[in-house]
Amino acid sequence: MTKIQAFAHAHYTLKSGELCRLSPSEVTLLSQNLSQMSPWNVLSYTADQLSTYLLSTEPGLYKYQIMVEKQVIGIVCIRYPWLRGAYLELMAIYPQWQQQGIGPQIIYWFEQELSYTTQKNLWVLVSSFNEKAKLFYQRAGFKEIGPVEDLVKVGYTEILLRKISNR
Repeated sequence: MTKIQAFAHAHYTLKSGELCRLSPSEVTLLSQNLSQMSPWNVLSYTADQLSTYLLSTEPGLYKYQIMVEKQVIGIVCIRYPWLRGAYLELMAIYPQWQQQGIGPQIIYWFEQELSYTTQKNLWVLVSSFNEKAKLFYQRAGFKEIGPVEDLVKVGYTEILLRKISNR
């Protein structure tokens, strides 16, 4: 029996799109778009800072561009392993593509990938001012663990959320 490694594939098919390993050629445009979106614009992240992060080659950080109809519509970054599970470090879907069911498909994929392991914790951080994202994750089954002050930027609070996978 072949053991499946979580988050190791370069391509995943979603119900209405796909996840493809991040192409360096897409980083500049993705970074520019993210720097204009909440929460990154509120936290004063520049396109250059976001590019540096997206181009990093850290072990255990898996980065995928979200594609629909051969068009990049966002990004998802997973850190695995992380606290006996996996951490959804970044998920951004361009505003015009939100509310179309793509986010829940990514959460389903995230949980499904972890099911290939013995790990059961799914983690995410949400800026306390980002009520829309917090509600999205709560609807997906994530529970609030607690606040983390001054983690991303002094004067701001992040909320740690966790879901225990039953897959």
